[in-house]
Amino acid sequence: MKEISFSFLLPPLYNTAAHNLKRMCGFREGDEEDAAMLADALDVHDRWAEDADIDAIAVFQGRESVNGNMLTACGVSLTCPAFELVDTRKLTSVIFYAITLKQAESNIRGEQGEDNIMAAFYADAWANAYLEAGMYELRMRLLKSAPIMGAALLAGIPAHGAVLSDSFGPGFYGMELTELHKMAQIIDFSKIGAQVTENAVIHPMKSHCGILFAATDIGGLPSAGCRECVGDRRGCRYCTRYAGDAGNQVEKNG
Repeated sequence: MKEISFSFLLPPLYNTAAHNLKRMCGFREGDEEDAAMLADALDVHDRWAEDADIDAIAVFQGRESVNGNMLTACGVSLTCPAFELVDTRKLTSVIFYAITLKQAESNIRGEQGEDNIMAAFYADAWANAYLEAGMYELRMRLLKSAPIMGAALLAGIPAHGAVLSDSFGPGFYGMELTELHKMAQIIDFSKIGAQVTENAVIHPMKSHCGILFAATDIGGLPSAGCRECVGDRRGCRYCTRYAGDAGNQVEKNG
């Protein structure tokens, strides 16, 4: 098992985060009202971004850790119906990751108050926009990391030929939220200043974790449509067989 830590300063991520913010807020180019709101959001950014940065950690496992709907690492087994959709013949490695935006919560609280409702909203939106930008940067760095490039070469493909799946994780792809406690046994959240509570919540709140699969081509990975899954086994045809009579009834009604 290999582990790599990453740190991202916000300034290099600004352009991507600004694009994310405009999309999240629905700002339209050329619209005067939206331009005024964007100006307010940019004003909040100049205050909010001070002292904030992003840390991430990744733990690498071999493809042999996947068996049916089970994924085993560090003596811990996680269950997810969608794991069965992974073509292990095309799999090169498995990556557990966690990412957090530090100082975001205190900076958001600093914008709160009766007269600062929109300022607090924009501070929160910037946090989400930067966390998404940080996740994109993490994926790019993972693809260039020694563990993934080495596994790709062993699989007989160019080092730059590996692809990454969408993020699996507790609450998505039919994986139960309680699996987060198992993730905490694989990932040392304290190394990025985060922790998992007894109620299966990550603090700081602007944090998340998940699992990425590196494969020789996209054909070895589940459909991106599964990104819409929020962990309700009755809501997906791949999950209904795990939900007993309730799931069967949903399938009939659908």
